[in-house]
Amino acid sequence: MAPARPDWCVARVSGWRGSVTTPTTITVVGGGVLGLCVALRARQAGAQVTLVSREGGASAHAGGMLAPLCELDHAEPDIAAAGLDSVARWQAFLDELDISAEGLLEARGSVVVAHRPEWGLLDQLWDRIERAELSHRATRVRRDGLDTAEPVLAERFSRALLTEGEGAVHPLPMLAALDAACTTRGVTRIHGEVTQVAPGAIVVEGTAHNADLIIDTRGLGARTALPLRGVRGEYITLRCPGLPIGRPVRLAHPRYPIYVVPRPHETFYIGATQVERDDNMPMTARGALELLSALVSVHPAFAEAEILSMGVAARPALPHHLPELRHQPGLIQANGLFRHGWMLAPLISAATVALATGQPLPPLPASMTPVGTQERGYTG
Repeated sequence: MAPARPDWCVARVSGWRGSVTTPTTITVVGGGVLGLCVALRARQAGAQVTLVSREGGASAHAGGMLAPLCELDHAEPDIAAAGLDSVARWQAFLDELDISAEGLLEARGSVVVAHRPEWGLLDQLWDRIERAELSHRATRVRRDGLDTAEPVLAERFSRALLTEGEGAVHPLPMLAALDAACTTRGVTRIHGEVTQVAPGAIVVEGTAHNADLIIDTRGLGARTALPLRGVRGEYITLRCPGLPIGRPVRLAHPRYPIYVVPRPHETFYIGATQVERDDNMPMTARGALELLSALVSVHPAFAEAEILSMGVAARPALPHHLPELRHQPGLIQANGLFRHGWMLAPLISAATVALATGQPLPPLPASMTPVGTQERGYTG
């Protein structure tokens, strides 16, 4: 049985009892993309910011897809609307930080393809795009239209969807750029494992640290406080010289859906959309075989590609698969970004810092509107 969706709760933002001015000191817990964006925005707001993190995390292992329209194959329209807003915020945020987007961010659109037996999946996605009133951001094409956009794919596919404004970030260099921006803007860093989080206080490897406000973005590190589960993502990176694919590609398939993200130096990231296993055990032979078989069906040149790495990462999901902002005096929890971490980080970080400083929130779907810690029934 599908988990219940949260109540629509726009009015609940009025329940915030925190300060209406910027806290003097803010400690951000979690060094993934959301934590880095929150730390930088809080610093922009004038707070003294400490960022506490440890190595690793799902952000570094992600495909970095910015594809809100494509997410409509399984997500609700409010996720797509929030994603479109958030993707548009990426470039503005980088400009504010004086970070060049070259090599970090591409937003030329994406492609969804399917083999003939799965053409119905393209029709289903198009229907969802139309119901979300976003058909002006996508086009259904046949082979000749695909040949204009991505000629190498037209060799294999005669139907596709092309989207506008979607794309991808390159996670590792983007994380490095955001981390460097934290350093140049005076964000204090503490490296270590956080063992306790409470309003106004955390414990890092036995040492207590206090702040006016704690913002917890730890993802699965917050399991003891939130009903989180990890949803496993599997990926392979490889080098395939001479294959001119310029946009992220999704292969629609009922059993083996994958996405292919072009990266610099003729490399590609291939990921499975999601696997319902809550672990980080190494990829199995079956998992690798399924990924690679689906990949070669996109283009046979991938059969000769050089495998650079393969791995897994568990992403934090709440029962309803939607992000949440939860608050109480001295503590904000931003979590549950699921497979949308890179896509939603600019929007969720802006909302988090607006909540922290008493400023107007950016437009948010009602399912993401901040709620108090007792309103969902969680006790962490």
